Amino acid sequence: MPLVVRYPAGIKAGQKTSKLVQNLDLAPTILDFVGETVPADMQGTSLKTMLTDNPDVDWQKSIYYHYYQGTGWHHVPRHNGVSTYRYKLMHFYDIDDWQLFDLETDPNEMDNLYGKAGYEEITEELKNELKRLVVKYDDDTAVSI
Repeated sequence: MPLVVRYPAGIKAGQKTSKLVQNLDLAPTILDFVGETVPADMQGTSLKTMLTDNPDVDWQKSIYYHYYQGTGWHHVPRHNGVSTYRYKLMHFYDIDDWQLFDLETDPNEMDNLYGKAGYEEITEELKNELKRLVVKYDDDTAVSI
């Protein structure tokens, strides 16, 4: 998710990072910046340390998403997935279809690599990561993988 942050009192101007952040990281970040305790059951991770103290902080290597709608003008089927810096694995669970993309060589996601020779190991790793993230985010609406 592209994100622009401006806070002259606490964030040095001109910083850039390509770390993986999500919209659910915003609430913990705001609470952290105003000095409030982030509730233990709140999803997301505060970006404060990355933005103020240590831009090289060890950070999440993947992000989870779940697209619930499935109808509407864009006609994108319901699915969930995991994205890393390089790969994205998506599961369209209503039709049991999988898609795997190499975001480095195919940033427009045109060449589905799922099931192709040579991608078995990364597919298995990403499926395991998807399962881990479903549990982490307690997504009880996620379909078994």
